[in-house]
Amino acid sequence: WELPDFRPPSEWAWKENPPDVFFNYYIWANLVSLNAFRRSKGMNTFQYRPNCGELGDIDGLVSTFLQCDSIIQGISLSTNPVLRYLYYVAQIGIAMSPLSNNGLHVPY
Repeated sequence: WELPDFRPPSEWAWKENPPDVFFNYYIWANLVSLNAFRRSKGMNTFQYRPNCGELGDIDGLVSTFLQCDSIIQGISLSTNPVLRYLYYVAQIGIAMSPLSNNGLHVPY
């Protein structure tokens, strides 16, 4: 199994930042190869725990569902019950900060 070749970030030519889904995949793909190397040397591995789902589109939460070990924030899950259920069934952890979320107009 090999990952497709992508241009490195130094060669990106977009006027705007690429979508979060691309960043998620790029980081995840590099962590997979780094963890394989570290595991072969008997070293500890890294987990992928992105900060996503705070504001914006649900696309970031969908892509991180497929790739992450857990997430930080995930406020947008409250607007999508199907995705929230998938996170629950897969037991993907969600770290939240109630004080920060209150500042983002999320009532508790």
